[in-house]
Amino acid sequence: MSDVEYNRATAIKAMHALFENHFDSADAYFHPEARWWIIGQGDMPHERVRELAHKTEGGHTSAKLTILDTVAEGNKVCVEAVGNMTLKDGKLYKNSYHHKLEFKNGLIFRIREYFDTAYVKKVFGETLYEE
Repeated sequence: MSDVEYNRATAIKAMHALFENHFDSADAYFHPEARWWIIGQGDMPHERVRELAHKTEGGHTSAKLTILDTVAEGNKVCVEAVGNMTLKDGKLYKNSYHHKLEFKNGLIFRIREYFDTAYVKKVFGETLYEE
């Protein structure tokens, strides 16, 4: 398997593990210095993204991530996906995502994440990203 295809497969596995709240297995795909840039929030360490994920999606009763498309070139992979989740309070959460992942030494090093931020605030509240 080429590096490009390895990165694509790793990106897909990581996206599924994150969406299904398998954070410990997802962490294995991330470089120790991994950083995320999230639309509307800016740059943050991987650990902060985990905190936000626990706060919002932790304990869901069902989750399905559908990968619509991927593009891989060099050390970068783009993943377009739609998530469909039932939260523990019974609310439905369905958002569309675009992730651009950059790899270093076979691990995810940088992520740029795009999604509907207005919808996130509607479902999880205006103060979601406050520390």
